[in-house]
Amino acid sequence: MKADFSVGVIGIVDVAAGRVDDVAAMWNVRVARKAAWTNAEVLWTLRHAPHIRSAFFDTLDRSTGLAGRGLLTPTAIDTLT
Repeated sequence: MKADFSVGVIGIVDVAAGRVDDVAAMWNVRVARKAAWTNAEVLWTLRHAPHIRSAFFDTLDRSTGLAGRGLLTPTAIDTLT
């Protein structure tokens, strides 16, 4: 899967970085999983406070949407490939 996305400049950087970028990517996955678990715990804790739980959930939803849109926004590097 990675090879399909590692084209152009990204492919060159991937080869040059060796396993360093892979380790960094896995660290980010671990951080994301920890954040997801923490958010789940907060939502569970707030289950008896519907107004606060709803406000937290709305904020979490907007933050997730913002991050998702950021992933879909083309960058200058994308135009070089």
